[in-house]
Amino acid sequence: MPTIYSKRHPQRTNPLEFVVLQMGVPNKNGRTYLRQDVAPALLKFNFNNDSKFGVFKDDVGPGGTLLLNKVAFVSENVHIRGDKVYATVKPLKTPAGLVLEKLLALDLVEFRTLGTYSHLDNGCIKNWKLIAVVAMSKGEGA
Repeated sequence: MPTIYSKRHPQRTNPLEFVVLQMGVPNKNGRTYLRQDVAPALLKFNFNNDSKFGVFKDDVGPGGTLLLNKVAFVSENVHIRGDKVYATVKPLKTPAGLVLEKLLALDLVEFRTLGTYSHLDNGCIKNWKLIAVVAMSKGEGA
């Protein structure tokens, strides 16, 4: 893995660790994720401490399915620190993973969560379920 990631982002404790969700403030879509809804979802997502597949946002299939022929990376250690959710991202040696490595080296990609929820309560997400971490172009994320 190139070390360019940590040189560009010295505040990261892990060179492939990214903020995937900001809690407590509205995102670009006007939705707010509160710690009391995010923490239980992360416990379920991290249940076996397994790595989870990740894809580019545009490669998510119907109903939030992850298409195995489009997998670019695995996400690990999804956790809360302060008011943010972080994930460690490890590109795979797949066609999409090789594209991701190039985008990472150019600092052109960011990561966000993909999930479902039952309803909004004054703009706050309720009964959130984390499905995956997804990659997207910088600035595109919610």
